[in-house]
Amino acid sequence: MPVWIYRSSEALFIEEEAEVNNAMPAEPATAEEIAKQMGRDEGQIKAILEGMADKGLCKTFTDKGIRYYQGQPFMLGI
Repeated sequence: MPVWIYRSSEALFIEEEAEVNNAMPAEPATAEEIAKQMGRDEGQIKAILEGMADKGLCKTFTDKGIRYYQGQPFMLGI
């Protein structure tokens, strides 16, 4: 990976956010699904995801009362 991509990702993500981002599936998923995949506490993962959504690092939406999260494509200009 080129150094500039690595440095850009370091500027955007704290370590916990990077771990969650890397664990997110391509399709929308709930905090529960992501936490289960990671073997982590759902409350902790949900808090990280909400912080990421606030910073624009992931998408979030609600469908039929269920909140979903989806990773953003990583590219220049994100």
